[in-house]
Amino acid sequence: MAAGQHEQWFMGELATGLQKLISLSLQGTPAMETIQLTAASWAETLWAAPIGWTESLDSQRIAAAFVRMMRDVDRWPAPKHLLHYLPSRPQPVNPLLTAPPMSEAQQQRNRDRVAELVALVKRGGRDG
Repeated sequence: MAAGQHEQWFMGELATGLQKLISLSLQGTPAMETIQLTAASWAETLWAAPIGWTESLDSQRIAAAFVRMMRDVDRWPAPKHLLHYLPSRPQPVNPLLTAPPMSEAQQQRNRDRVAELVALVKRGGRDG
């Protein structure tokens, strides 16, 4: 996607968030005649951020950022404030990092080996 172009879902999330900000009547709120240009400027600025926006990962994050931002700001924010309030992306669970399943025989061998090691420690490290 070319620089300055953004996906429709992205503009939709920004438009919704900006509408909510407007409803707060914060100091510095843009005039209604300029709100479309304001939304386009926010979209262009934020889309260019080094994030690699993806709807499935970022749609809810953008909405959450607006909620967090609206809770804290007293003046109309700049686009950089949205990035500040943007929650981290959820980290995927890597199935390669889960323990492989063990058979009952493997589990029994491990229990036997642990019992041998415990007995060895109790004897003071001496074999036999």
